[in-house]
Amino acid sequence: MKKILLILIISLVFLVSCNDNTNSGKQQNTSASSEKQQPQYKDGILKLDPEAVSRMLIKNIYEKSESEYTNPTMISELVSFLKKQSYSKPREKWDESYRVELFDNSRKPVLEITFGARAVTFNKDVSLGKTVIKKGVYEVEMWVSDFMRELSRGSVLDPEHMQYPAKLKIPDDSYSLERYYKGSNKIDSYDTEVQLYRFIGSHFINKGFEIVESHKLYTDKEKEAELLKIRGESRYITVNYSNSETYLELNSMNQYREIAKGYCLVLSKVGKQPGIYKLIADNMILIIKADTDFDNSFNAVFKVNSAEKEVTPDEIEKLFNENKPNYLEYITRNLGIDDWTTRLPDKLERKQMKLDSNSSPYTVLSLSSPFNVRLLIFKQNRDTSWKFIDCIGFGGHVAGIDYSLKKYGDNTFIVGNECRGYGTGTGLYYQTWYTVTDKGKKKVLSLPYDEYSEAPFGGFTTKADDISVKNSYKTKVAVSYQFTKWYVLDIDIADENGRVEVTGAENVIFEWDEGKKLFTSRYTPDENGVTSIPCWSDAINKKCDYLLKKHYNRLLESIKNIPLEKNEFTREFKAYGIREFLKDCSDCDKKAELQKAVDDLLQ
Repeated sequence: MKKILLILIISLVFLVSCNDNTNSGKQQNTSASSEKQQPQYKDGILKLDPEAVSRMLIKNIYEKSESEYTNPTMISELVSFLKKQSYSKPREKWDESYRVELFDNSRKPVLEITFGARAVTFNKDVSLGKTVIKKGVYEVEMWVSDFMRELSRGSVLDPEHMQYPAKLKIPDDSYSLERYYKGSNKIDSYDTEVQLYRFIGSHFINKGFEIVESHKLYTDKEKEAELLKIRGESRYITVNYSNSETYLELNSMNQYREIAKGYCLVLSKVGKQPGIYKLIADNMILIIKADTDFDNSFNAVFKVNSAEKEVTPDEIEKLFNENKPNYLEYITRNLGIDDWTTRLPDKLERKQMKLDSNSSPYTVLSLSSPFNVRLLIFKQNRDTSWKFIDCIGFGGHVAGIDYSLKKYGDNTFIVGNECRGYGTGTGLYYQTWYTVTDKGKKKVLSLPYDEYSEAPFGGFTTKADDISVKNSYKTKVAVSYQFTKWYVLDIDIADENGRVEVTGAENVIFEWDEGKKLFTSRYTPDENGVTSIPCWSDAINKKCDYLLKKHYNRLLESIKNIPLEKNEFTREFKAYGIREFLKDCSDCDKKAELQKAVDDLLQ
């Protein structure tokens, strides 16, 4: 009986002890939970610490969708991203695209942040490391919309907090290559081009590499400093993808997708340690590890390019006729001229041209496609070797590839048209004149013959009705311009699109200056030798003054009605339309009053 009683007492003590341990564990867990860091404030300023944030709610304003994340490292990525930005007063207005709410460890909202393409708005004063940001809107140096887009999808773009071991995979998209040796991308033999593409295609593209180390670049200044270091190295290769939205897939121990933007990659050797390379992506530095085969092939690309040699006209003809892969890259880099980035040439002509009255004829190779033409100008030396003189290009978009030689007095000019830019609502087409000597080409005149620009608040066209040459005592190029300008104005003479159109004309004379060896006019060309003709004339000015005087009351009324427009875009382009119109009016009290009213709206 005593034994049974003793066993019962021991059992009871054991059960009580177990129960105490269980309760103690619960108390410890509760205590640990209560010790979770909470947001801290100093003088009413929130100290943003990722450990005090339990979750983030991301709202896509455009798509009206939401996503919620609680991963601590993802939250740290956002906080680090905010801390590393350079904040300044906004210079322009940015549309809001994402809104983030951060919640503390007791699930209470602690901070709201709104993002635009390059704008960040805080709903309270916040301390980001050593920087205190007051409540309000700020502009940042880097584009934040890409980072926020990926974060809303559960991915981190250009991560700062990768967990090792980590790997990356190089994308298999369309690309072009450049190889640099001692700061030069010149290629001295076609075999080098073949070797370069063979190495990258076999050992780099679509391959995986171990990431030894990584560093995120937050500013253009940081990246430029890294590129300067690379340029100081003797050997590196650039991989330029044709798609600007190209990404490297990163695979670390983090439980979410990580990617790095890799539109342009720079690959260089790190020190003398075998297999260690630096890879600079758009916003990241990745130190990667490669195998011995990779090492040997990388070295071979640079060993094969040892002879100092310039491509000759005969070799260019041979390469064109054989249509070898990447032959144009070899030609352009050997000659040190711009890459051929448009449709490949389908025609080659070889001509002898007398381009300088003080020199023997030049050998000119004309490489052309339906949209572009390049003139490669060579001179044969007495020992039958060749000297490359220069390259002249014409064409682009609808400019045409026709060119001509014009001789006036002792001067011979190569004349053709070129497109200097085009896109939605924009077209810039110029006629350009060159002279050539043994020292190279010289742009002596570049004048607009067809320009147009259209925006929601107005636009213009500049057309050269006639371009003629007068060759008497001095060679003169006479151009008759016709101007058309339109403004978005809410007055009764506006067309169905709300536009009011005015026209004008001007004659411009470009006169040859024998001392300067170029054409001059009352308009000064820019540093590239391109002359811009403003779309303005006395006739346009007088017509605008007349419209201002006649429709002043209606214009003032329309300005007062702009704030009543519900659509922000409509409000802005109506205000800008009036502002553009006033620029072409003479200074007067009416103009000053309307200008002030418009400026107040646009502040």
